[in-house]
Amino acid sequence: MVNEDMVSGDRVAVVTGAGGGIGASIAVALAAAGYRVVVNDRNGDNAIHVCGRLNENRTRPIALPHAGDITDPAAIADLSRLVEARWGRVDVLVNNAGIGEAPRPFEDMTADRVRKLLDVLLLGTMMCTHQIGTDFMIGARYGRIINVTSVVGMVGDPRLHAYAAAKAAQAMFTKTLAADWARHGITVNAVAPGYTRTDTVAQLVREGRLDDVALRRRTPTAALSSGDDIARVVTFLAEPDNGQLTGVEIPVDGGWTAYGAAGPAAHVG
Repeated sequence: MVNEDMVSGDRVAVVTGAGGGIGASIAVALAAAGYRVVVNDRNGDNAIHVCGRLNENRTRPIALPHAGDITDPAAIADLSRLVEARWGRVDVLVNNAGIGEAPRPFEDMTADRVRKLLDVLLLGTMMCTHQIGTDFMIGARYGRIINVTSVVGMVGDPRLHAYAAAKAAQAMFTKTLAADWARHGITVNAVAPGYTRTDTVAQLVREGRLDDVALRRRTPTAALSSGDDIARVVTFLAEPDNGQLTGVEIPVDGGWTAYGAAGPAAHVG
């Protein structure tokens, strides 16, 4: 039975990996746009914290936490049951959950590292989409699926072989599913962040493993994107009126991929 705090016409979004970083920014933006938001994260405390921010000073909660690893089929099934019991529908699925890869030459590659990245970035995305899409979207003949990919999957990076390959696979899955599920009234798109101001990137800069000055010099806008920049594009793709926009991958990278050169980019302004 659907919880009585659901108002007719409310839309529900599920955001995976939303306990921090880009995912949390997406959850906040969708809530501000009027969505009920299910905040999934493998760290349950982080999911609860984000939901606490979203539900603060509200008479009715608009955010629901879910602790679970999207590589675990049982966790995905539990997520679906939780949404069904509370709100009875999912209109938007944002596949944001992911892990990174430490830069290394290909000769240091191991099969275990490749499998882990593919499990989370590709298989996890596909499994979560299959569960949520078939449970809630196909029968309703409506849905918005948005995959968070990466510019690294668009242009490649000689230090991130497995990560780049997994992100490129996510992008191709976006296209194939868009062509398949259009018959159900479901759009499938991707947002590809460039280097983004997150806690992870800040930590890499502090450790001297990432040169943010060089990154800004290489970026035409001379600035790294923020989580809010990514979230605004996700919210746009989630809009009900965007039924003809499907199968696209939108880079949010300050012109990184548009510039297409290895050397320093000219700054704007």
